Amino acid sequence: SSSSSSISLSSANSVWIFWDLDNICPKAGEVENRLDLIRSAAEQFGEVKRIEVVANRRSIARVKKWNAALEDLDSVVLSPTAGVMDLTDGYQPPDPTENSRSLGFSTASTSRSSGRRKSRAAGRRLRWQQEFAKSRMQTQCLVVGGVSLTVVPNIPQAADKALQSLALSLLEKKKSLSTTYICVVSDDTDMESLLHEVKELGAKSLVVGKKQKSLARFSNAFCSWWSIGTWFYQNI
Repeated sequence: SSSSSSISLSSANSVWIFWDLDNICPKAGEVENRLDLIRSAAEQFGEVKRIEVVANRRSIARVKKWNAALEDLDSVVLSPTAGVMDLTDGYQPPDPTENSRSLGFSTASTSRSSGRRKSRAAGRRLRWQQEFAKSRMQTQCLVVGGVSLTVVPNIPQAADKALQSLALSLLEKKKSLSTTYICVVSDDTDMESLLHEVKELGAKSLVVGKKQKSLARFSNAFCSWWSIGTWFYQNI
């Protein structure tokens, strides 16, 4: 392999970026800056036509405008009267007063203080129901500022499986892939199968990651997370 900070390639090429944000997730406030660097680095190979970010809610929350857009979407799906429990397979969060009862503490009080506690308990119950419902939601998709976000449930391997499925479904819809580069931002070794599929379909693959040895050998070019813009490449 050799390295270069500037690769001359046809402007007719297109680049699609797929970032597994759950796998490589910068600190809050740094995601958009890193995305700009990745976009600029990918433009060395052609025009960036797609940017797909896949992550759970915790990772998405690191970008304020992404999180705000997701909350706006939630406000449509979830509301105090929108059948929240339909999304939770009948799950009922515990009664906030049950803990004190199970420990043998008295919940007796004046009617006024009891009313306030019941009101607070009802508020907590609703919040728990909504948070649980969100965590059990199916994958949600939205576009913010030209970036396509795929929000997955907070369960292991959800993001990388969704990314692979998304990438392959988009690739299979395109008739010719000889001028297409797929840029994968991840260190997850499960992406090896995706890189093999990209090659089989006739496209070229780029990888941005922290661990050069993990996916670099399966790609046409690799760029270190610590020096985005300097590519180590082969077969370009």
